[in-house]
Amino acid sequence: MRSRTKTEVKDKLRTKHLELAAGVRAPARYTVEQCLKDWLETLNTQAESTVTGYRITVRHLVELLGSVKLVEL
Repeated sequence: MRSRTKTEVKDKLRTKHLELAAGVRAPARYTVEQCLKDWLETLNTQAESTVTGYRITVRHLVELLGSVKLVEL
């Protein structure tokens, strides 16, 4: 997801989260890697050590599943 500012990205992510909660399907090209990176961008209330642990986990998941499209899961 790309925008000019971090606020725009957060707004777009918030919209996507609402769509997902409402049952809207992910775009056909949306991959596990993109999803995980978008999710990491939303972690603004967790402790830094928690986010660091998530980033390490995401790195491993991306190596294994990053290119898989969400619609294929």
